[in-house]
Amino acid sequence: MKLKVDKLPASRELDGLVAQNVMGWKGVHREDIGKGGKRNVYRGKKPDKLGRWRSADVRHYSTNPADAYLIPPRMKELGLWQRYLKELARITHAKRLPLEWATPEQSCRAALTVVKRRG
Repeated sequence: MKLKVDKLPASRELDGLVAQNVMGWKGVHREDIGKGGKRNVYRGKKPDKLGRWRSADVRHYSTNPADAYLIPPRMKELGLWQRYLKELARITHAKRLPLEWATPEQSCRAALTVVKRRG
């Protein structure tokens, strides 16, 4: 999946980008399910606690605050915490919001931007 962060709205595609590029999932792809492919599901493989790769549905990082709370610990784990905070502050300041009020979508964008710059 390409990193086209700036123009992508909060969506399952953005969730897939976060899973693959930030959380370290492999093989993230979209599956159309339901009658006529009306429902899009993003799936991939994530490591379990023992390091084995398990197939799973991608979480709703860009729309669900509970899932977005998984991003900061991952950024600390990657050693990108300070850069992430700086980017998140830049994004929230542009919308005239305090850093603590960052939306899940803004957290996703900040994390993807930092990971993209590192790589």
